[in-house]
Amino acid sequence: MVVCKFGESSVINPKAILNIKKVSENKSRKVFVFSAIGKRFKNDIKLTDLLIEFCKSNNEIKGQILDLIIQKFATLSRLLKIKFDLNIIKEDLLKNKNRNYIISRGEYYTALFFSEYLKIIYVPAGELIVFNGKKIDYNKTQTNLLSALNKYGRIITGGFYGLNQSNKIVLMKRGGGDVSGAILAKVINADTYENYTDVCGIKPINPKIIKNSKTIKRLSYEDLNVLTKNDCSALSNEAVKILNKTEIKTLIINTFDLQGDKTVVTNENNMVKFICFKGDKITAKVGNKNFKIISDKRYMISNLKNLARLINLVN
Repeated sequence: MVVCKFGESSVINPKAILNIKKVSENKSRKVFVFSAIGKRFKNDIKLTDLLIEFCKSNNEIKGQILDLIIQKFATLSRLLKIKFDLNIIKEDLLKNKNRNYIISRGEYYTALFFSEYLKIIYVPAGELIVFNGKKIDYNKTQTNLLSALNKYGRIITGGFYGLNQSNKIVLMKRGGGDVSGAILAKVINADTYENYTDVCGIKPINPKIIKNSKTIKRLSYEDLNVLTKNDCSALSNEAVKILNKTEIKTLIINTFDLQGDKTVVTNENNMVKFICFKGDKITAKVGNKNFKIISDKRYMISNLKNLARLINLVN
């Protein structure tokens, strides 16, 4: 059984959308988790950021932001070639005053649109993921998900939120789509959790610093935890913690290039090399040893590049 999660850049790009359809044709993939619409171009604004601004703006600005929000869904509707009355979204956002409800609608409607496109039953995240206070109630979440799968066979849902025991929406931290996918994979003991993003797996050094480094083909959850606590953003660190110590295999896949390099993550230790950083601290691993370096921020990038060359991370 496979759980798939699609990131914000994947859901608004024509090539990625066609690849999502290809992925959905494999019947072993049972659960599909969608993030809210991301950026289409450099200066675009993410849907979730627009919804946050909508909540805190005055009425005049609200109208302008609402137009931008509706435009995003109009674009998605056009790309998916589905008909949807966008006035429903507009009325929904205008009549509700609850901040968490409004911000959660990014994932809610994005997943709903893809349900129509892929012809797979939509189950809102609030009917699956249950919070007990700030923590996930794994037992109730498991019951909800198994019930939905027994009823429908395969489902689509949104990430980033769930309901508490008072039926109020609880938002996760940003990157919560990864966390939702990890939770749902864990509660059904999935064989594989596929995280579709916009990079070909995990790189041994931030590609913004050095572009021509090889993808790490196999990685342990322990090492991925180190990377995601620092500057690796291919998967949420909280999602890594949920998946750690499970038997679930995680794949980091590029939605734009399904045949490209991938990273497979398991609990098996591997002799890998990588460099990551946070603030003025560089963490490096060579073989089975980790070491830390304190670097003056003025020389951080040059030190990272020199270290990458020293341990042969550059192609």
